[in-house]
Amino acid sequence: MSNMDDKFVKTDEIEITGNLVKNVMFKNPVPAIATIVAGAALFLLKDTATPVIGIILIVAALYYIFIVKDRHTVDVYDDSVVIYAENDQTMARKIMYDDIFEWSFFDSNVKNSCIILTLNDYSTITTTTFQLSKYFNALRTTIPEKELRQKQLNAAHKKIQSFKIKPKKK
Repeated sequence: MSNMDDKFVKTDEIEITGNLVKNVMFKNPVPAIATIVAGAALFLLKDTATPVIGIILIVAALYYIFIVKDRHTVDVYDDSVVIYAENDQTMARKIMYDDIFEWSFFDSNVKNSCIILTLNDYSTITTTTFQLSKYFNALRTTIPEKELRQKQLNAAHKKIQSFKIKPKKK
């Protein structure tokens, strides 16, 4: 991964030229809400341990909602992406789609999911988010031709199409 610190600028210095397609935040509230519902259901059961487990789930979800800070991760525009610095939300980097060679994603249940942008100079930018599907769908809408998986499928498809078996002459 390249050193990108020198390419981040203050967010108010970034000139926005396109229309906003998707704003992607770090936290995803849906699992927390589902955890609260599951915790409440366990709490209401009259078994021995389930109310305790329900309370633990509710407390963990409330901690996630109210204590863990949410932050901007990426703004996807129709001509570029703006990636916010993880530790300083006043700093961001704008990347035009012409500067992106390809993009791919890494989805994990163990670690944070991320989108990996490979630039034309082959440096990479990795953006971590719990809202991978929003980021993925926004990129797939705006620059589907630069998705690594799509490029691989297209290459394989072209290779298969160009392979022709000539009939044997009798």
